[in-house]
Amino acid sequence: MDEWASNLASFLSTEALRFKYNLRAPIVHEKILAQKYFALMQKSGSLRNRFRKPADLSIFTAHNHASPSLLEQNLSFLGIEHTVLKPQLPVWSNSLRVRSFVRFLENCSTPYVLYCDSDDVILRDDPARILAVFKSYDCDLLYCSTNYSAGYLNMPEVKSWVEDQHPNRYLNAGVFIGRTVFVLEVYQCVLNYVLQTDTLNNPDSQAFYRNELSFFQDFPKGTGCDQAILRFLEPRYSPRLRIDSKCRLVWRHAPTARLVRWLKPFSHKLLGSFRDRFPALPRPIIIS
Repeated sequence: MDEWASNLASFLSTEALRFKYNLRAPIVHEKILAQKYFALMQKSGSLRNRFRKPADLSIFTAHNHASPSLLEQNLSFLGIEHTVLKPQLPVWSNSLRVRSFVRFLENCSTPYVLYCDSDDVILRDDPARILAVFKSYDCDLLYCSTNYSAGYLNMPEVKSWVEDQHPNRYLNAGVFIGRTVFVLEVYQCVLNYVLQTDTLNNPDSQAFYRNELSFFQDFPKGTGCDQAILRFLEPRYSPRLRIDSKCRLVWRHAPTARLVRWLKPFSHKLLGSFRDRFPALPRPIIIS
């Protein structure tokens, strides 16, 4: 088999397996999907007050909104106890919020803790199952994974390591579950790279990704991006820290556009081979 065909088969096999897991993943971390799932959940009503938080797990989120977030509404609907952190930040910062994480973790009495972003995440299954999936990974801290690969320009060695460990899947800080003591250790380390000026350097939490190389000095300090810091630290804490690369825990699937972009360089060869095998079929449309 040609190398391109072998690579394509491997890619499709991996994505199909990931999609299979996505269909059953107990957490959804895609804003539009999360909103739609929750609307259907509310309409059905069958899961209202259905679940309870395991006694050994704490669930928390953080935001600075005046009204309840999507996640809060979802957890309240399901009957799941949770904690909402409200960091007193004049401008929201994904790095400065970590200080509130550390204070919460220092006072957390349960051996396990689950964090989910507030605006684009929902649960759709029993938290006990979430805990069981985490334990099956045999690690101390498990993060959601994503196809979003931006953020590695200042750490090419880490990017190479990541591609070797879990190709095409990258740490996403929006959902994590772990052993409280170890989670606290990791986030205390994250604080070493957090500056009070982060809201000026990264006022909308996206400035880092728009111009990564401008943050080269003392990277990842001053990026204002907890995800960039955690990606930088991943090799240091592996294998105690892992990512949900197969999406068994969190639905964070590749959009169709990514598959189309991946196929584009092979489209003429792929479709030409298809026509050779099935010459009587209508000519397919070439991906442009």
